[in-house]
Parts: sequence; structure tokens; C-alpha cells
Amino acid sequence: MRRETTGGECGIAMALAFAAWGMLAATARGTAAEPGATPAPAAPAAVGEGPAGGVAAQPGRVRFLPARGASVRDAASASASDLTYNGGPVILSARVVFIFWGPSFANASSPDYLYAQQLQAFRNQFGTTPEYNVITQYYQDPGAQHIQLTNLGSGTPDWFDTSTPPGDVTDASTRGEVEAYLTGHAYDGSTIYEVVIPSSSYSSSNSDTSCGGPQLRYCAYHNLFVSGSNTVLYAMLPYASCGTCQVPGWTAAENTEHFVTHETREAVTDPQVDAWGNDTGEADDPCTWSPSPFLGTGGYGYQYEWSNLTSSCVQSIPITSHPAPSVTTSAASGVSATAATLDGTVDSNGSNTTAYFEWGTTVSYGNTTAVQNPGSGGTAVSFSQEISGLACATTYHFQAVAANSGGTSLGGDRSFTTGACGSARFFTVTPCRVYDNRTASPLLASDTYELGIAGLCGLDTGAKAVSANVTIVNATAGGSFSIWPAQTSYPGTSTVNFKAGQACANNTILLLAPGYYGSPGAVELRFNGTTGSVDLIVDVNGYFE
Repeated sequence: MRRETTGGECGIAMALAFAAWGMLAATARGTAAEPGATPAPAAPAAVGEGPAGGVAAQPGRVRFLPARGASVRDAASASASDLTYNGGPVILSARVVFIFWGPSFANASSPDYLYAQQLQAFRNQFGTTPEYNVITQYYQDPGAQHIQLTNLGSGTPDWFDTSTPPGDVTDASTRGEVEAYLTGHAYDGSTIYEVVIPSSSYSSSNSDTSCGGPQLRYCAYHNLFVSGSNTVLYAMLPYASCGTCQVPGWTAAENTEHFVTHETREAVTDPQVDAWGNDTGEADDPCTWSPSPFLGTGGYGYQYEWSNLTSSCVQSIPITSHPAPSVTTSAASGVSATAATLDGTVDSNGSNTTAYFEWGTTVSYGNTTAVQNPGSGGTAVSFSQEISGLACATTYHFQAVAANSGGTSLGGDRSFTTGACGSARFFTVTPCRVYDNRTASPLLASDTYELGIAGLCGLDTGAKAVSANVTIVNATAGGSFSIWPAQTSYPGTSTVNFKAGQACANNTILLLAPGYYGSPGAVELRFNGTTGSVDLIVDVNGYFE
């Protein structure tokens, strides 16, 4: 139940929500901050890409494939650690459009003509190869949908732009060329627009350049920009005219095929820098130049790819036909007035599988638990997930869900009823400030954060709710601020409404629930605006059990 009131110039929505544990972590990128540390935004502007939600990519902030032995300011470092899923989208069924910029690509008497034809032929088969199949182990929430094998050439037509590109093709020029293509072709959010330039030009990003430029640092890159409401993914594929961007004995086309594998797979697995990666890079970065790129399916050039299945760089994963997983919803256990454990079994049927639960007060559910990985075996294994913060004396429905490359399976609906309502006990604590980010990074509009508080400031780790004062200060734009249960859907209601420059506070009761990052009690936070930022202060004075 939520009751909204307004007072004075600050509109205050009295809201029931879930509260916090003393760490602030971006739910998209998943970087947790200790109490007092700088919080991480939901989709940070990390190497090359603006935050999800409409901030344009900045010139020079691109994701580089570095030249062999070179150091690039914004290049990722290779890291031999498994990739982590950070909550953002992947491209489930990708497409690649080539933009060949220069008259030589359309001139049948030029070597660049055959170069372009070979790149197209490579692209048209790449998405259905064992080399591309490596990334089908990676997925997105909700629903744990896996990346699919795809015909990368099935999108809008390639463009042979016969205008002559400048000798120095800056990142701004590259984006402009993509925008020029989109003026005559439909935009597609699942397409990576890859710009190919001839050997007479080189690419530059700030002071760094590709082969042919004065400051050789990289061989290729990918990035994104926002145009209106569209997030446009693109890559730059310069000509590999220097030894540090070549594999000895390879043709020019084979070297560029290597670049296409790197940039395409990274754009698919981490299009907005909030899906798959580790602390130092994306899916192809741990395998850049080592092991050495190889000639694979079709005789084309490929790079090794990181596989979480083997925790190593692999050339490929065989394409096999596996059935969808078998999943069963079991009876709930540990049911109390405010919590329950959801149980199920899943047989992966020999393919890497993800599993989770849907739950809610109707068979439409509306909530999902965190995704689990029961492996790729051929026998049924049990999995479970505790949920808390439930309403007493209330019937809840749930079902187990499992997915792999063979499809998604549902375990069937079950229900349970929480225990009878009792009188909650309230315990006071000395007023205590559990969060104040005024000396750290502000919270950005439209980004979602997680805040935990249970266990801090004398609050019991088993607390079910806290009495809190929530204050918004230093707002650079007006809007509303919402606080709602961790691991639940955004409710569409506000906790505090404010105008730019106002300091607005609200006394509220915040219910606690387990967070994504290990907190026994956490909430999701969001500044509901299109632009700007705010600072947040959270003070507590008691808790409920």
C-alpha cells in the first residue's frame, strides 16, 4: 500500500519500499562500493560507451583492439578471469552492416573490390560458425535468454559509399558516416554498423591512430552513440597495413576478418557496457593476440574467444543440437509470515543452462529471482531461492524456469500461503546516517542503483523494515526519486518529488529484502528524470522485526 501526499513546494510521496545495507552498487554494471566509497552508476561511461539511457558516447572513449605490443589509453587489459554478467542486455540475434567508404571498394579493377567481397562472404557465414557459437553460452535477463547463432548478413544492405574519406578518419567522422547511412536505411538496434576504410586513410581517436597514422596504437575499435531515441552500435575497421596489426602470412582480408570477429562478438556480448565483462575488459580482450589468431571455418581469419565453460581462450565450440532443459517446480519450503524458499529441479540435457523462478500474487507473476547456473549435466539437480519481504496471510504463485540453446522450459505453477499476520516489533536505534554521497559521485537520472543498510548503524541483520528519513539535495534538475524492493520490478511510484536546487526530505518506512550483492536488506534507487543528477542522504532511527 502506498499513500501519496504533497507538502509545500516539495511534493513528498509517502511510500512503502525496501531499504538498505550500506553499499551502493550499480545494478547494471554490478560494481559494489563499501560504505563511504564512491557509488557506481547503473551503466557507467566506461571505455567507449555512454551510460544506457541516452548519454551520447564521447569522442575518444572507444573500445580498442590494440596493436600488438602497444598501449592505448582506453584499451582494455587482457585478464585471465571469467566474465561476469552485470544485468544489461546482449544482442540475441545480431546483424552486421558493412559501410565501405571509398571509391576503390566499388571499382572492380581495384584489389579493394575483392577485399570487400571477401569480407562480405566472411560476414555472411560467421554468425553460424563454431567460432561464433562460443558466445551462445552468454545470456541476458530477464528470462536468461541466450545469444543465438544468426545470419549476420540478414540486415539492411551494405553501403558502398564512393565518396573519398579523409586521410585522417576521426571517430566523429566515423559516426557521421554511420549517421549518413541511417538517413537512407531503417535503424536496427540489433545491428553493428562496421565502417571499412581503404589503405589510403587511417583512423584516429584523439592522439591515437591505426596503421598509417602518426601515433600507431590500435588496429580497430567499437563504440556507440545516441541519435534521438536510438542507441547506435558501430565499429571502425581500418586497413591492416602495418606489421603490428597483421598475422605473418595473412592477406589483408584475413587480418580484417580477425578484427571483425573481435569487434562483433564484443558488441554482441556487451553492447552497452553493462552485460558481460570482467574488471579489465570484454569477451575478446583476454585473448587479444595471445593465443595467436588462426585460420578457421571456411579458411577465414579468427581470434580466440574467452569461454566461461572452460575458463580459457578457445577457438570454437562445436555446434550440437541439444534439447531444451527439463524443469519441475517443487513445493515451497520454509514458509513464514514474510518469507519462503522456492524450490525446483532442472535437467540441463547436456547443454549449459540457466535457471530461475518467477513469482507473484497471480499466475502472471511479475517478479523474477536471480539467475542460477545448474551446469550442463544430464541428470536432474535441485535449485532453490529464498524470497522475503512478503505480505503475511497472502497466497503467492511461482514456477521454475530453465533455458539453454535448445529453448526455454517452464516447470508449472505452484502456490503457497504465508503465515498469519502478527504484530511487528519496533526497536529504536540512535539516529544514524547510513548513506550520504555528497562527497562522492552524484546519482544520475534514469540509472538504477542498489542500496543496502541491514546490519549497519545498530540495525539487526534480520530486520524486516526500517524507519528512515530520505533527503534529496543538490538536484540539478527536477523530478522524483523512487525507492522500491531489491530484486523486484520498478513500481512506478515516487518517494520524494523535488525541483531543481531544492532540498526535499521524507520520513518513510522502508521494507527490507535481500539484495543482488549479498545484503540481507536492500532497495533499488532511481532518480526518475531524463537528465541531471541528485545527491541522496539516508538516516535511520529504528527497525521492525
